[in-house]
Amino acid sequence: GAHLRQRRADTVTLGGNTLPGMRFLISNDRDLGKAKPYDGRLTAAGFQKYDMDMDFAGKQLSFMAATACADPNQIARWPHAALAVIPMSMSGGKMTVPVSIDGHQLEAVIDTGSDKTVMRRATAERVFGLKADGDMTPVDGMRDGAGERVYQHTFPQITFEGVTASNVPALIQSNS
Repeated sequence: GAHLRQRRADTVTLGGNTLPGMRFLISNDRDLGKAKPYDGRLTAAGFQKYDMDMDFAGKQLSFMAATACADPNQIARWPHAALAVIPMSMSGGKMTVPVSIDGHQLEAVIDTGSDKTVMRRATAERVFGLKADGDMTPVDGMRDGAGERVYQHTFPQITFEGVTASNVPALIQSNS
């Protein structure tokens, strides 16, 4: 693959936390900061030394040193009861969780850097019997990495460990 340029920042400050010596890949996406409402993407790869707490409802991201909770006398206190505890696996730097769609059990990757839900076309056709230009509608002007047409389908429910997302629109594509 093509070698991406990168830059090292001596310090990066997020909120009240200063993180030392982070490396950033230089994106070749010319729409960043113009057509897209952000100037870059932070991925978990840059934060492996930290534990992250993602509070989606409060729109807050917290970082803690991974050793911060090493003291067995230190007790973490949560202000609310857990809605669900979802088993997660790590493989190749990706978080995967078991999900159920229309009674089918699948493994899904949690990609915090993507603003869309995506399903492989082979899975959509083989597992769910979806057909192009029938159950799946083409997305105008959108092609995948190999130039093939991208489709869209709305799944009535996607469930994981008691949490149900309803009417989930998903892009259906053959290649990334």
